[in-house]
Amino acid sequence: NVMDANPSVLIDAWCYMAVAKDAAWLQQHISQLEFIAQYMIRRDTDGDGIMESKQSGNSGSRLKYRNPDCAFDCYSSGHKNAYVNILAYRAWNAMAALEKQLGRYEKMRLYLGRAEKLKKVFVKTFYNPASGWLGWWKSEDGVLHDINTDVATSMAIVYGLLDKNAGKKMLQQYWTALEA
Repeated sequence: NVMDANPSVLIDAWCYMAVAKDAAWLQQHISQLEFIAQYMIRRDTDGDGIMESKQSGNSGSRLKYRNPDCAFDCYSSGHKNAYVNILAYRAWNAMAALEKQLGRYEKMRLYLGRAEKLKKVFVKTFYNPASGWLGWWKSEDGVLHDINTDVATSMAIVYGLLDKNAGKKMLQQYWTALEA
C-alpha cells in the first residue's frame, strides 16, 4: 500500500550501480527489479501514465488505523499522488539505464516510454492554477489536494518533470504566499 517504496528500490539499485559498477549484481537482480517495475506499471490503472495508489485519497477516507500511500503518512493522500509519481518518473529512467547496461534495449525503451508518458500528463494532472504550484495528490473523486508545500514542485524540478523556468515561477509563487 505504500507506493513510494517500489520506485525507491529501483532508484536505489541505479544508485548502487552508478557507484559499484557491479555487473554481476545487476544480472543477478534484474528480474527482481523488473518484477517491481511491472507492479508499478499495473498501478497505472487508468492507463494515463500516472500510477494510482490503492487508497482513494478522498477527504475523510482515512481509516481509524494508519494506511498511508507514501512516507508522508500524516495525510490521507492517495489515488494520483504527485510525490509518488515523481519517484516513479525517476525510477523509470533508472530502470532504462540499468537495462541499457545489460544491452536489453527493448526493455530500456519500455521504461523510457513509461517516463515520457508520465511526463506528458504530470503538470496537467497536478498543477493548481489557484496557488500557482503543484498540488500533492488528486483524489479518486477528482479533487486536487494542495497542502501548501513546495515538496512536489521542488522534486519535479530536480528530476526533470518541470523545466527550470516554469519551476522557478512556481516556487516564487509559493514563497510569495509563504511570506504573506
